[in-house]
Formats: sequence, structure tokens, C-alpha cells
Amino acid sequence: MAGRIFSYWSGPVTWMERLSCASAVAAGHDVTVFSYSPNELRAAGLGVRVEDAREVLDAPELSCINQRVPDHFSDWFRVEGLAQGRGTWFDLDMIVLKPLGSERYLMSWEVSGESICGAVLGLQPGCPVLTDYLAFCRKRPVTYAPPWYPLPTRLGMHWKRFEKWVQGKPPPRLLYGPAALTHFVRANGHVGDVQSKDVFFPFAPVRRDDIRIFHDGQAVTQYFTPQTRAVHLWHSLYKRVVGMDTPPHDSWLGGLVREYGVTQPTSLAG
Repeated sequence: MAGRIFSYWSGPVTWMERLSCASAVAAGHDVTVFSYSPNELRAAGLGVRVEDAREVLDAPELSCINQRVPDHFSDWFRVEGLAQGRGTWFDLDMIVLKPLGSERYLMSWEVSGESICGAVLGLQPGCPVLTDYLAFCRKRPVTYAPPWYPLPTRLGMHWKRFEKWVQGKPPPRLLYGPAALTHFVRANGHVGDVQSKDVFFPFAPVRRDDIRIFHDGQAVTQYFTPQTRAVHLWHSLYKRVVGMDTPPHDSWLGGLVREYGVTQPTSLAG
């Protein structure tokens, strides 16, 4: 067994989430996906264990945060799960090509030397990076001017938050994602433990239409190296640009869909 990994999902299930789970299972991982509607997700046929997300995070402000900024909510959720020793986190738009690894600090650059993406993230409970990251996510009142920005920028962010409060508008987006992760890795001196970007992010779109490479035959495979363990599909951009129909038969993704016997849920098959 390649080790325990976990994720979180809300909303409709497509071929992408099914393929992500199938690829992880094929690589030997023990997969758990958490949901606040576990019975509905079990019925969606992910093919892996589904558990109640309240076991990981059941805080009073959940509904507000999840409805307003679900992407940043999942950033917080993964940190809580890591602290509980649930295994390695993986996003459900990651295609796993081989076991993700068991390094004490398991993460990869998205932009080399600049930004670490947490789409695959392994941190041992109690390690300094996770301890600081978790404290930041749990801090109340919420920090809308995080410490990695210079003081003038933070003052401007505080003013913007005050203006929104006066106007009765929602507060700015939470920042629990890559910027926070990168900051706490740097602050604790673990930059040297970050894997090169080809490990989990061999291809990263620069322009909007770059995402179409996943529909262009085998073109994306030119970015893979012997070190590549997984490939990120960039779900939000993929959905906006090419939609969520099953990938073309002759594409790399289409081949994986056939290999793993993945189907589009009936409600989305059109």
C-alpha cells in the first residue's frame, strides 16, 4: 500500500473527480474523501471511502466560509486533516501516475522558487510548518492582512476591510492557500525540502487557452519527467475553457478515462 491520502469535495461529481480517485487507487493509495453530504457523495460513485467532513472540521463559521470562498475553505480543511494525521492531502483534479511519496515534507513548487501549491501536501502532525499554518487558519478574528505582505500593503488591506465593513459588503477573500503555505515553509527554513515542480506540476498553464493542451492528443506528456508522480488538471480553469464533457477519445486524458473505466455521471452526461 502506497499510504493514506485524503481529500474534500462538495458539489456535483464529474469524470474528473472519478478519474482522480481511480488513478490514486491504481497507484496503491488508501483514499478517503470527506464531505458534509457524505450519503450524497457515496451515491455519486467515486469508488473510494467517503466519510463525514464534520469528523475533521465542524466549526461555527463553516457555512459562511464554505459558501463564500469554498476554494479557501478547502485550504483550511486540508490543514486540519493533516494535523489530525489523516494522511497526505490531494486535490481531486490531480491525476496520480505513481505513489505520491512519504517524505516528511511532501510538496512541490508550482512556480519554481516562488510559489508552493498545496494540491498535494504532506506535513507531519506537530512539525513547525504545520503548527504555524494551523494557528494562522484558526486565528480569530480572521486575518485579512497576512504577515507575508510588507507593512504598507497590510495597512492598505486593513483599510479595504474597514471600507467593506462600512459599506455592508462581504469581507475580502481569505488567504489560506499557496501564499500562506509558501510563507510558513520559508519562515521555518524548509525551502530545501520542496520538490521540483515537475514532481506534481509538470505542466502549469500561463495563458487561459494553454489548458487546451489536455485535449491535444499526447501533447501534455512532453512535460513529464522520470520524477513526475502526478499531474494537476487545474479544475477551475479547465471547466471555464473546455467544459466538463468527457475528454476526447484520442487525448491523454481520454486514454486514462478508458483505462480506468471512468464514466460521466448520468446527471451530467447530457
